[in-house]
Amino acid sequence: MSEDISELIVELNQLLDVIDEAKNRTIELSLRMRHIGGEFEQEVSIDLESFNTRLQDIWNDMDVVLQEAKTLQNDREELNANLQKGIQDEENYKIEVERMQERIENHRTKEKEEERKAYEKRTKKR
Repeated sequence: MSEDISELIVELNQLLDVIDEAKNRTIELSLRMRHIGGEFEQEVSIDLESFNTRLQDIWNDMDVVLQEAKTLQNDREELNANLQKGIQDEENYKIEVERMQERIENHRTKEKEEERKAYEKRTKKR
């Protein structure tokens, strides 16, 4: 899923570039229309301004989507990091429990050995 999000971000950035290019071209066309003049220029200029406004609105919406995708990707990475930390904490806990059990067993073994030796001493004295 992380790769899908990364691909989405790349594609959104590419789309934003295309929209930027379209906006720049409409501005260029609008400037060229001014040289033509007359009624045609006014009609086309108004249409190009309207188109440019719609492109800007689309660009703004796409930018919001891009930011949301980046947030989703960051959240996903943070979740994965937290999951990995949780897994590592659990593994560390298991290792510590095993060590504690080993220390307890060693202590019990020592106590049993000491009791055996004490018993042997008592039985030899008799």
